[in-house]
Amino acid sequence: MMPDFRHDRARRGAARTASRRAALVGLGCLVLSACTGSQPSRELGFAMPPRYLEAAPAPSNIGPHWWRAYRRPELSRLVEKALADNLDIAAAVARIRQAEAQILTSRAALLPTLNGGASGSRSRSGFSGSESSSFSTTLSTTYVLDLFGRNRALLEGVQATAQATRVDKDYVALIASATVATTYFQLITAQDRVAIAERSAATAERVLRAIRARTAAGTTSDLEVAQQEALAAGLRAAIPGLRTQITSARNALAVLTGTVPQDFAAGGGSIAALALPVIRPGLPSDLLLRRPDVKEAEIRLAALDANIVAARAAFYPSISLTGQGGFQSNALAILFRPDSALYSLAGSLTQPIFDPGTLRGNLELQRGLFDEALQVYRKAVLTALSDVSNALEATRRTSEQVRFQTQATMAARRAFSIVDGRLREGVVDIVTLLNTQTTLFNSEDALVQARYARAQASVALFQALGGGWTPETPLTEVTPAGEPALRPTP
Repeated sequence: MMPDFRHDRARRGAARTASRRAALVGLGCLVLSACTGSQPSRELGFAMPPRYLEAAPAPSNIGPHWWRAYRRPELSRLVEKALADNLDIAAAVARIRQAEAQILTSRAALLPTLNGGASGSRSRSGFSGSESSSFSTTLSTTYVLDLFGRNRALLEGVQATAQATRVDKDYVALIASATVATTYFQLITAQDRVAIAERSAATAERVLRAIRARTAAGTTSDLEVAQQEALAAGLRAAIPGLRTQITSARNALAVLTGTVPQDFAAGGGSIAALALPVIRPGLPSDLLLRRPDVKEAEIRLAALDANIVAARAAFYPSISLTGQGGFQSNALAILFRPDSALYSLAGSLTQPIFDPGTLRGNLELQRGLFDEALQVYRKAVLTALSDVSNALEATRRTSEQVRFQTQATMAARRAFSIVDGRLREGVVDIVTLLNTQTTLFNSEDALVQARYARAQASVALFQALGGGWTPETPLTEVTPAGEPALRPTP
């Protein structure tokens, strides 16, 4: 039964429809605001800020191959292998194929169908003994008139869903590339920490030999020897756990790049030698066009709006035309003679008269799904703003941490050099010696971890800003190594 739009409930539905249309117009304004810098529609519930508080306003300099900005050939090789062979990306590509197949199915509903058939039979009567034959060939066609746009709307919804699936593949690629970079930095950081622990343990064992020599000379006690032995053993005890971290990071990289862990090799270089790029975030409105997850949420809104149009069109009549033509004869030899021809034409109209709520329920369901997706989109925009703000703050604070920790490490090295000299002279107490060794090891280890945190924050900022993604530059399309990772300063 067609809905009575004079009814109060129908008028409320129309108001919701107008609100939803305004929301879609607002989304269009959001996209325009990303280009013009104007304020977005109030349908979002908030205005995009004009700039980030943590950074000076400047155009973004992020190119589509951001990982190359670290100038690590091994990192570039791993990221680009992941973009080619990562299984999550491969699964996303399979989802694209599924969505494109659904487009073919939905497009077919707009076109007529044509079927052909042929049959032949021969029968004999048991009473009279007479025999008869029948032969026929037919072509039949059916066409559903899409007068109220239901099939067209369904096609538009499926097309939008397919586009969202393509954007989702780029989001999966962004996550994969960022995870490869972070895991690679974990790997070289763990290797640096192993080197520090081994060097510190070797130093502690050298000091232990010196203390034992003094004990043999009667200038120190067994207590001092035991304390130094405990320190040396403790440093050695830290190494197995760090080696486990190396193995875990290497295996994680193997999975990310679609490689059997036993066949994977990586891990050259040091986190201390890592060059960090200077990243300009651009404007907050850029996120509406450069974050694939935000763009995907926006496209899915369009798909759900098309589903609402289709659900509304289901209240109206469905008109279909059918036609059939062919030949039928009792003898195969005369089957295709003009007097054996047959045809039929028919039209039908189907109108829901009594519906206990199925159509109305489906329409309200589609409206509810749209409203839910609108909130998801709003949250995606807020999350994107939060991600960039957090990453900018982390980048600044971890840089400060590295600077201060570098100063602390340099002071710890000077202190140990002084104590080591006094040890050779035999004029240092064991407490000062133990404390100085421990302080130096902890400072050097903390410096390596601070450098990792700074590198991790840098990767998080690249990811939060979309990794240089635009709808025209999919992240899985890797250009030759000569392509710049960062855009030049204008």
